[in-house]
Amino acid sequence: RLKYRIAGAGWQPIYDARLAAQRRGASHVYDASRFGLEAFERRLARDVRQAYYRWLRARDTVSILDATADLTRSNLRVNESLFRNGKITRDLVYRAEADLLEIEQQRLDAANRQKLAQSYVNLLRNAPFDQPMPLTTVGDDDVFHADRVFVNVLVTQQSPDIAQGVDAKRAAGKKTAKQGAGDQGL
Repeated sequence: RLKYRIAGAGWQPIYDARLAAQRRGASHVYDASRFGLEAFERRLARDVRQAYYRWLRARDTVSILDATADLTRSNLRVNESLFRNGKITRDLVYRAEADLLEIEQQRLDAANRQKLAQSYVNLLRNAPFDQPMPLTTVGDDDVFHADRVFVNVLVTQQSPDIAQGVDAKRAAGKKTAKQGAGDQGL
């Protein structure tokens, strides 16, 4: 180890092999923490998207159950009228009432799931739990792409033969793309 003297500062090393290793180690620690932060950001973005989609699904379920409840009320009204006119028995009226109660119970459950999903999204967004959710529109292209990805994943998981065919098709596509890129370089 070589040292030199600086006035008032004492002895300072000119070269110390440990310093380079410490710098490389500190650089690796920094890179690891940066990559960890990037991975956390990706996971958080994924979790927010998934939670938002769950909220959208719960909201749509509530609206579907509202429409179903309207139809069930109409069915009950018709059945009561038919019973009063002697066309049906009382058990069909009871059945319509039970259907209406079941739909209302499902609607309450769906509303609770919607509120819970909204609270979870707001938790991930670091917003107050009762803050209204921002609405977005989903286009046909988004739905088509999501359906295509879902079907591909579902089919390849269900059938190993189809998965092998999909893999072969991807490999052929990559081979064709490499050949095309090689031809362009000439």
